[in-house]
Amino acid sequence: MSYAATGVRVLLAAIVLVVLGGGVVSLIHLTDTALSIKERLSLMPWWLAVPIASFLLVVTVGVIWLLVRILFPSAKPRASARLLTVDAVRARAEKLALSERAGESPAPSISHEVGLELGLLEQRSHQQLIYVALFGEVNAGKSSLIKTLVSEELPIDVIAGSTNSIDLYPLPFAGDAEQTIILADVPGTNEVRAHHLANLAREEALRAHVVGLVISGDLSRSAASEWQWLTQFEKPMWLILNKIDLYTAQERRQLVQRLKTRLNVEVITVQALHQQEVSVIDSQGQTSRRSRVVPGDISALTAQLHALASSERTTLEHARQRAVLASLDLKLEQSEHQQRRQVGEKLIRQFTKRAMLGAMAAVAPGSDVVIQSALALGLMHQLCSLYGLSISQIELDKLMQGIGSKLKGSIALVIAIIGNGLKAFPGLGTLSGGALHAIAYGLIFDRLGHALQESLEQTHRSSRQSLNQDDLLQRLDASFAEPSRLLRQARELAELLKSEKQV
Repeated sequence: MSYAATGVRVLLAAIVLVVLGGGVVSLIHLTDTALSIKERLSLMPWWLAVPIASFLLVVTVGVIWLLVRILFPSAKPRASARLLTVDAVRARAEKLALSERAGESPAPSISHEVGLELGLLEQRSHQQLIYVALFGEVNAGKSSLIKTLVSEELPIDVIAGSTNSIDLYPLPFAGDAEQTIILADVPGTNEVRAHHLANLAREEALRAHVVGLVISGDLSRSAASEWQWLTQFEKPMWLILNKIDLYTAQERRQLVQRLKTRLNVEVITVQALHQQEVSVIDSQGQTSRRSRVVPGDISALTAQLHALASSERTTLEHARQRAVLASLDLKLEQSEHQQRRQVGEKLIRQFTKRAMLGAMAAVAPGSDVVIQSALALGLMHQLCSLYGLSISQIELDKLMQGIGSKLKGSIALVIAIIGNGLKAFPGLGTLSGGALHAIAYGLIFDRLGHALQESLEQTHRSSRQSLNQDDLLQRLDASFAEPSRLLRQARELAELLKSEKQV
């Protein structure tokens, strides 16, 4: 062992002994002080000893609590989840509609769609019905399964994706209290010819009290994605394996076990009533193709529906309303995000144009710095206000210093310096220098605005209360790391500047 290593070990041992000795001495002093206080309190009259003891106890507890908070700081509580009620969602949709009518966003309004959905939600809540949506990919046999359940001749098309609307079929159940279940036949979710049909199916699935995902084989990637999407709304869900006659008994057991393991859910195995083509040989030996009806086996699903009809509807209704409101909340959030994005883009374009015009107008030395600094502060204030984030002047000053350090050596700043130098030459130099100066500031403001907007979006999504300045500076640094993109944008700004001059 080296001499240096031995010395370090001795030093560590000495530190441990000193800390241990200090702790023992402190404990002795605390014990002696406590006994001394106890002895003195015992000699005092009770009416004086009780208040003093209570005061000392409160001070001791307060000191211990303060030390615990300092040594073990609690994590910052997350923002409370938004209270989802019909009135809250409707008020939010109306606020969004007012912004759209005021011209703040050219995006299509969803306020009308939200109003219709809330109306349907209220209408169904007053019905004493239980809705079950049979949901799944095209050609899984959803319509055939409903036909078997309701014993009704339905127009079943052999072409995949033939269901292009939502059809509702009543299925009454007699019991202690008669209950009618409404079966919803919805379009297939992976219909490549019409994506709007898949959205129609998802919306009806969210409106239903129970969703039955119908599959005819192992779970595909698309079906697994739909299952995962629905589970985020905490809806009661069934997994229905149709067309079990396609498998042997062993294959069926293996498939059911695989599905159980994958989704941690019981599998309802059924066989819908369907037609099957068979070869028939007549008395003359001629072979022909004919179709025959294959009876269905839906006993497992019927048992589930019977149990559902006997369950408490109030609990199912609360879950249904939560799912519908959560989906509307998600749509409103996406629409608000799009609106903020569009308004932010408009602000960035406005301030970029102002920065370019300010660069052209700046004549006195140093005046361009004053103009651009004021514009930069205005852009940051308005973008932060757009995302509901307040930022102090101290934070802005610190941010401006960081932005200045990131811009050093950038292509935009080099162009600005060259343009400023050319201004010293009268005539053509002044014109070309002013144009280069304007384009440089246009690049800076465009890149700064987009970097700030992306950082603010990240802050808004994570529900933070303050802007992550390091994230903003990293985004700004990365935005100036693509010379080809900057040069292409410089050409676009030059065209914009040319059009502004013509105006």
